[in-house]
Amino acid sequence: FIGGLSAATGMVIVDTVALSTMVSNDLAMPLLLKFRVVRPGQRGDYGGVLLSVRRVTIVVIMVLGYIYFRVTDTTASLVSIGLISFAAVAQFAPAFLGGIYWKGGTRLGALAGLVGGFVVWAYTLPLAATHSIGGVPDSFLASGPWGIAWLRPYNLFNLTGMDPVSHSLFWSLFVNIGAYVGVSLLSRPSALEQSQASRFINAFTYAPEGDAVFLWRGTATVDDLRAMLERFLGASRTARLLTDYGRSRGVDWSATHLADAELVQHAERLLAGVMGTASARVAIASVVEEESLTIDEVLRMLDETSQVRAYSRQLEQRTRQLEQKSRELEAATAELRAANERLQELDRMKDDFISTVTHELRTPLTSIRAFSEILHDNPDLDVKRRVHFLDIILKESERLTRLINQVLDLAKLEAGAAEWNTTEVDLRVLVDESIVAASPMA
Repeated sequence: FIGGLSAATGMVIVDTVALSTMVSNDLAMPLLLKFRVVRPGQRGDYGGVLLSVRRVTIVVIMVLGYIYFRVTDTTASLVSIGLISFAAVAQFAPAFLGGIYWKGGTRLGALAGLVGGFVVWAYTLPLAATHSIGGVPDSFLASGPWGIAWLRPYNLFNLTGMDPVSHSLFWSLFVNIGAYVGVSLLSRPSALEQSQASRFINAFTYAPEGDAVFLWRGTATVDDLRAMLERFLGASRTARLLTDYGRSRGVDWSATHLADAELVQHAERLLAGVMGTASARVAIASVVEEESLTIDEVLRMLDETSQVRAYSRQLEQRTRQLEQKSRELEAATAELRAANERLQELDRMKDDFISTVTHELRTPLTSIRAFSEILHDNPDLDVKRRVHFLDIILKESERLTRLINQVLDLAKLEAGAAEWNTTEVDLRVLVDESIVAASPMA
């Protein structure tokens, strides 16, 4: 019992404190600033106002929790109650994810999706859950309102085969996403919505690196920022936080009058932890004097931006041209390399051809020389042998002439000016002539 009591008490404390902080930071303080109940520019201790808002919020949350306990099924398990809550929280997912990844989403679309999703969720889960305590009659669940069967909470549009939580989650998200996308497409986003959508979607593109800050046009004094922080954080805590921050940056705030952009941003972060981001920005804006931009400055900035964009386009075009030239140069280099390889191959083939032709020419020349030497050295040879040797010399001369003509024909073939003539050759006669020509050298 003691363990269960302590666990339940701890859960209640953590939940109420967290919810009270969320309500005070994101609901109460923006409303108080909007209706000028709290004016950051005026003197006063607003820490007590924040504390009172959170205390009242805790009491309201406890009362609402007790009312929910009284009007719903007390026998329901904690898991079933948690699933109903999770189905409700899931209604924020379409607008949340759409705001991060889709520029076409609008404020009206997000509101329409949230309203439609929560209406379907409330109809199919919490309202139907009051049946066990008499909240709705049996006929409401069995036959639907006014006997319309396709409006039954647990079988909406006659969809069956799903448990109540899955059924509610499906239809609520279906209506939520449909309304969000449909209304966003039918409505035109304002300039502020377009700017915010661009900043959200391109957050990592334009976000500063590390602790860097954006360009800030404004002035603020250290004393004004210290006074603002003291109203919400207290004097002692403000002094300690500023001292620690100045020590980390190596700055003595007592010797500094004007605050830089980093100090303003740090002060805004400190206030955001107490009163929320939106309220902190409003509070800081009340003590910061922004420098207004004149029309000439705006036009000059636009002109510089146009020049930068034009230069960027020219640079991109030059880059594409250089890439094209680089590709053409690579192609030409590849062609030259291939041509060089072909020339080297042709040079090798030329050497082989010259070697072959030289060998073929040397054979008949050797025969002619050999038979000529025989005739020269033997003047007493009989006429028959002399005629035979002269006949061989004549045939080898014809063979030599034929080889030279073949070389010339090959040159014509390469030039493309050769004429083909086919003749019959007796292979036996050709072999006999070769044997006879080589017989004196054997």
